[in-house]
Amino acid sequence: QGWGENVLAVMDALCTMMAEKKRGKEIMDNLRHVVDQVEKEGKDRQHAMAHFFNTTFTKNDFDEDSRRESFRNYYVSPEFLSILKVCNQFVLIPASTLIKKDCLETYRTKDFKPHGWAINIEFQKEQVLVHQQKRDVSVDDLFDFQYRLTFVFPKPVRQLTSVSLSVDFINFATKCPPNTRHDVFTRLMMLQRTSKMLGFSPAFAPPSLTGSDPAT
Repeated sequence: QGWGENVLAVMDALCTMMAEKKRGKEIMDNLRHVVDQVEKEGKDRQHAMAHFFNTTFTKNDFDEDSRRESFRNYYVSPEFLSILKVCNQFVLIPASTLIKKDCLETYRTKDFKPHGWAINIEFQKEQVLVHQQKRDVSVDDLFDFQYRLTFVFPKPVRQLTSVSLSVDFINFATKCPPNTRHDVFTRLMMLQRTSKMLGFSPAFAPPSLTGSDPAT
């Protein structure tokens, strides 16, 4: 429930920011038709959405050579696809693995509910940033934290140039022991330092971790 409304809202925002009025109307009309097919007629959502993308964003007059040469010759409005490709939970898996298995390997965490996952698309003058924000909580409810994966696309939005991972905030429960607070904070701060060491440009850096070591 609410799937169609969310999909339409996201696409409408993208059309407003990235498409001419006529092209935006075409995309939205096609998408509304698909949403109606799924929610009112009971058609398979995956099949219906695949048909939507194939008919809305794929050129009809292409050949194999043009497909191999460049996706720009194969797709219509490829900038939409560039952004939508990173608007799913699958791209979070490497970041989640890094945090759970490498950074916090001695602590067990789970999804923060409700509203533990959000996507924000930020349109700047010379670039577009897609922020995937994920919030986790320890299974013993001692702490929770939010991290973000940021994808940077210079305008025109055709190619991904930077990906960075950072932690937005950490909350500690009153019952959390001081040594656990210090250890968790230190581990997540190491993630911040690792991101900087990977050579991400300061211009692309997401917000820094707020607060200070609660054990000091």
